[in-house]
Parts: sequence; C-alpha cells; structure tokens
Amino acid sequence: MIKKCEKIFTAPVGSAISELVQRPQKILHDHSLEIFNKMQ
Repeated sequence: MIKKCEKIFTAPVGSAISELVQRPQKILHDHSLEIFNKMQ
C-alpha cells in the first residue's frame, strides 16, 4: 500500500523536477541565441 502511494507520488514529482531542469536550460538557450544574433 505504502509502496503504491510512493510510486504515484514520485512519478509526478520526477516529471516536475525534470521540467524545472529543462525550462531554465531552454530559456538560457534562447537568451544566448538572442545575444549571438545581436553580436553578428
């Protein structure tokens, strides 16, 4: 019972964490592209 709840809890948390990690990387990537385009 506890293991089942743990699995349900960790899945959304894991995807939320990966989303949180990916979002700043994308923002950073877009920002650096913008700077790169301005420099040219």
